[in-house]
Amino acid sequence: MQKLGVHGGHNGPNLGVVEMTVALHAVFDSPTDKIIYDVSHQSYVHKMLTGRAQAFLDPAHYDDVSGYTNPKESDDDFFSIGHTSTSLALASGFIKARDVLGNHENIVAVIGDGSLSGGLAYEGLNNVVTENSNAIVIVNDNDQSIAKNPTGGIYTALRKLRESNGQAEDNFFTALGYEYHYLADGNDLDQLITLFKSVKDTDHPVLLHVQTEKGHGFAPAEANHEKFHAGGPIDLKTGDYKGAGQPAGETYDAVLSDLVFNKLKQDRSVIALSSGTPMIIFNQEQRQADTTDYGDLNKNQVVHQGSKVAIFGVGNLLGLAKQAAAKLAEEGVDATVINPRYLTGLDTELLDQLQADHQVVVTLEDGILEGGYGQTIASYLGDSAVRVQNYGLQKAYPDRYDVNELLAQNGLTADNIAQQALKALN
Repeated sequence: MQKLGVHGGHNGPNLGVVEMTVALHAVFDSPTDKIIYDVSHQSYVHKMLTGRAQAFLDPAHYDDVSGYTNPKESDDDFFSIGHTSTSLALASGFIKARDVLGNHENIVAVIGDGSLSGGLAYEGLNNVVTENSNAIVIVNDNDQSIAKNPTGGIYTALRKLRESNGQAEDNFFTALGYEYHYLADGNDLDQLITLFKSVKDTDHPVLLHVQTEKGHGFAPAEANHEKFHAGGPIDLKTGDYKGAGQPAGETYDAVLSDLVFNKLKQDRSVIALSSGTPMIIFNQEQRQADTTDYGDLNKNQVVHQGSKVAIFGVGNLLGLAKQAAAKLAEEGVDATVINPRYLTGLDTELLDQLQADHQVVVTLEDGILEGGYGQTIASYLGDSAVRVQNYGLQKAYPDRYDVNELLAQNGLTADNIAQQALKALN
């Protein structure tokens, strides 16, 4: 809590599994026994119990560890994770490897109910149970993902199990072949230890459905699960996020909602996505105005028409494309700026037109360069006289990086883009 008060982080998810994590390490022998966390944003206590407590107790060491599991930090962390629905697939790989080697360690996968919305989780559930050997799947059920879970599908099935104390006849997990156990108070340490001991060293797949409370033990987080899912430093006395305050005028959400909804009414090609947090932007009633006519696909937007040099700015890098064009303008080159709008499919009509009065085409993307959008453009223009310059990121997994520094390392600065385009013209 002291670190959350200064540093911030994933508050609710970690507070909800304190007892579970202590029980796991009390019963199982990590790293011999493998404990795999889905997303792994709830691994703070796991890190404290595996030699990294100073990173949570000493402000001078707060930045020594990341917010997710990381094998570079500890042998108790098996994967660099940060996204949902992966734990069961990873566990199935460990199970297969253990059985091939003839070993006998426990493989434990901890997955939240919110992560059960992902297709990879279902593939993992199936693969784990078909191995028919030691596997312990813990479903940490707090009826939340980032926001409260929707109704229907797996969430209705979980609700029926909760309401029946695990006795509902329609049990998805037993239908798959798991031995199923339900624990109503997943924040009770003694009950957790007893449950984990009862399934340790099992010779078949077991699923433990454990009901927990997100934000457990911190009253503000218990009262507002979504607000305290994650955020900046917290005032531990008041429960407010430090420095946030209440805006004097309209909230950002209200302004954004009006702006985007008006844009949707004016331009039928606009689509707004708000992943993981349903209705955070729009009111429920506005959904009925959703359009099903998305217009012509693969048509790029020419933001500015020029000549000689054309710069494609993908997504967030459209702004950088405009900056590079401004640099070229200082050198007397009026560059065309294009917003591709689509990553799949090409606007071949536009590309054919560019060949008439453009000598250089530049593509900017903040994704992997190899096999990316820019190389698709280069392939199409390969037989033409147009020179193509592609900018993107190398294949790597940087940890806690400065975005501008990473872009600069890959040549994604306005000065460099303009200089290289001028060289190509000359």
